[in-house]
Amino acid sequence: VKSRLEQSGERIDTYVPLKHESFLGIGGTALFACTPRSLKGLANLVKICDCVGLEWTVLGLGSNVLIPEQRYDGLVIKLSDACWKTCKAITTDTWTVGAGMPLGNLLDKLETQAVEGFEFLDGIPGTLGGALAMNAGTNNKGVLDGIVSITVLNKQGKIVHLKREELDYGYRKCQQLQSVIILSATLKGSLSSTEAIKALRQELREKRKSSQPSGRSLGCFFKNPEGKSAGQLLDQLGCKNMQKGNIFISPTHANFFINKGNGTYKDVISLVKVLREMVWEQEAV
Repeated sequence: VKSRLEQSGERIDTYVPLKHESFLGIGGTALFACTPRSLKGLANLVKICDCVGLEWTVLGLGSNVLIPEQRYDGLVIKLSDACWKTCKAITTDTWTVGAGMPLGNLLDKLETQAVEGFEFLDGIPGTLGGALAMNAGTNNKGVLDGIVSITVLNKQGKIVHLKREELDYGYRKCQQLQSVIILSATLKGSLSSTEAIKALRQELREKRKSSQPSGRSLGCFFKNPEGKSAGQLLDQLGCKNMQKGNIFISPTHANFFINKGNGTYKDVISLVKVLREMVWEQEAV
């Protein structure tokens, strides 16, 4: 299979450790992994996978991904080459950005160009592609609210352009972006001043710093139920500092799982089950 994948023109690595690909520091190995250097190579890879029946998945910075510890018998694709991090102006307030662009770098670029509207993403340590796939943002605003269109590669290796109006999306979800590879998106902000944007970003950064813990974590673990805060629900049940193995709940924020050292996937899942049962019982009263 490796030799077949290499017909794409891309380098294929085998038995690649994934432990350090997740911010939580947990993960097994990937049978195959590749960092495509061109759209043509990526499209060829996807077509070959389709032909041979090989599963594939895209992995960004791993800031919001819990990776099982067994071997993944498929192809892990990382869009970390420079060709996936482009940022080009269409007009003064509209930019097309590659899916591999880290959000922090994107916000820095928009700030220098005095384009506002995406500051709410400050502090989220992922790539644009990952943010789009899960509609990252705050409780009342997601990144998909500010896009014009998204360009993706489907499972057959064909490029598809999706306008925002065509997307079925909501809080932390978008149906059409789950089984494709996001290549880029066109974002539309509004013109402001560099100074105003810098001040707003600093304010948001300080707010996050005061309310969110440091350490190896995936950020907020549970999505908020409609009209409620997952962190508050867990806090009210006294879940802070609860622990399974080397995974514990932060004393600062009850929706953060922290890996103290050699925490395992099993530890995380065990803790998740306990917390879900506690919340379910409390809400059922």
